[in-house]
Amino acid sequence: MKLYLLFFFFLTLHALPGLPRSTADKPPFFLLAGDSTTAVQSTNGGGWGNGFIQTTLAKGAKGQNYGHNGATTVSFRAGGDWGTLLKKVEEVKANYQPYVTIQFGHNDQKPTANITIAQYTSNLETFVGDVRNAGGVPVLVTPLSRRQYDNSTGVPTIIRSLENERVATIKAAKKTGASYIDLNRASTVYLNSIGPVSAHMYDLKTGDSTHLNAAGSQVFGGMVAGLIIQDFPQLGDAGYGTTFCGWFFAALSNSHLSQYLDLGVFLVMGATLQVLAHALRTWLPPFPLFAVTFFFASLGQAYQDTYANTFVASVKAAHRWLGFIHAMYMAGCLAGPFISTAVASAGARSRWELFYTAPLGLGIINFALVVFAFRESLALKRPTQGEMDSSQEARQKGPMQEIQKTLAQPSVWILSLYFFFFLGAVITAGGWIVEYLVHVRNGDLNDMGYVPAGFYGGGFLGRLILAEPTYRWGERRMVFIYVLLCVGLELVFWLVPNIITEAVAISLLGFFSGPFFATGISVASKLFTVDIRSSALAFIFVLGQVGGAIFPAVTGIMAAKVGVSVLQPMLVGLLGATGVSWLMLPKSRLHHD
Repeated sequence: MKLYLLFFFFLTLHALPGLPRSTADKPPFFLLAGDSTTAVQSTNGGGWGNGFIQTTLAKGAKGQNYGHNGATTVSFRAGGDWGTLLKKVEEVKANYQPYVTIQFGHNDQKPTANITIAQYTSNLETFVGDVRNAGGVPVLVTPLSRRQYDNSTGVPTIIRSLENERVATIKAAKKTGASYIDLNRASTVYLNSIGPVSAHMYDLKTGDSTHLNAAGSQVFGGMVAGLIIQDFPQLGDAGYGTTFCGWFFAALSNSHLSQYLDLGVFLVMGATLQVLAHALRTWLPPFPLFAVTFFFASLGQAYQDTYANTFVASVKAAHRWLGFIHAMYMAGCLAGPFISTAVASAGARSRWELFYTAPLGLGIINFALVVFAFRESLALKRPTQGEMDSSQEARQKGPMQEIQKTLAQPSVWILSLYFFFFLGAVITAGGWIVEYLVHVRNGDLNDMGYVPAGFYGGGFLGRLILAEPTYRWGERRMVFIYVLLCVGLELVFWLVPNIITEAVAISLLGFFSGPFFATGISVASKLFTVDIRSSALAFIFVLGQVGGAIFPAVTGIMAAKVGVSVLQPMLVGLLGATGVSWLMLPKSRLHHD
């Protein structure tokens, strides 16, 4: 009964990322240059600028909107706005890292502006040079799409009236080596997905399909934030830092708490922390508290993950049950994007924070089932007579001795490396597949967004189907065979320029990498004695989380410099390192028959 109920916990593990936050030495200061589609909301205009500044900047970061109604790349300079902005860059650069977003085009394309595409491109290139000379980081932004639809085909489709300006902006960025974000493409895809009824709910006033009301400013401001993070991953994410802190705290506290808490208490405590985190998120608290929810969630996950795996690894036919519960994790990964897409597609009526009602509901069910299944172990541990007779100093030394014994085991470090590289590969692949297919293979974002579903779906099936043959034919042997297959499939994904072939390859890669996690836990249960098993798993999970956070960020940093095609050699290297670390595990005590 306990085994069947644990799967609800693994369904709740996949969460959406948080809001951007600087992890650099200096906090960022965003200065926004642009026309009315960037400017503050007023009777004559309004864009994404204030939504970006007011709702996406973390504590410590600042921003100022210099968007000007009716501005072109010529008038913005001639009217003095550009000079004022550059002075601000000089003023703040001692204490902040200035980032200057530059988005024009709506007024430059008007015949009355008398600005050719060549002049428009040249003006943007000059802006880039000015920002660099002033000490800032330029970010060119392709112009926000107008919410004007073509209904001639029967399917409302956004009229791409700013395509020339989009191409020119990208050309200017590539010529100068500046970063750019393709807001035009992203907003076009989004507006096509929600349709005209929802799209016009963002209009500043009836009939105005160019300017944004407050709700539209928040939606497209958030879109800009997400695009910037892709180009500047060093700006980070509040979720990554606080999530790691949760896992790290769990690893440190595990040995101490295990003296006093039984299995059921750990699992219920973990379930409670996750319910608390998701409940706070649905309320949409102030940003600092929203960031703290990732600490609560990861701390709860760490306790439940550690002790659920420890418990399942000790039962009969553990390999099957480990495969089952970790398949449920992949089911959560598979379901999460579909739920979040439905929320995002609701347009201005959407309250995105209500996405968290889904994991909240699962978390409540998880809490109830864990309480029911482990009701017999919901108690504090009673010390034995020997423990009562021992000194307080001896009892305090116990946890430290357990930690020292754990860290002295070479297998702990080898398995940590295995999970470090494996989770780095899986999370990097899941996070960058779409970006690669869109920018390198020129795939349509509407279609490419479903490719990760094939990857996660493959992982779900692999964890269910391959658990038994992996155990029967030898865990060490089979995982290494799977690694070779995954490297081969990754090479197909890299070298065959066909999107359908690549989608199939990445789905099969998910399938054959499916058993990696559960088999690693199964092997750990054989390598580590009972007295250090939970602390060893906690430490291994922390190192795995580090890999899952570091490698996607490293990929992003490299992609910003040399392009997203760097994803492929990165994945080949990570998968190869996973295989090498697996072969380093001792052969003794592993199941081979």
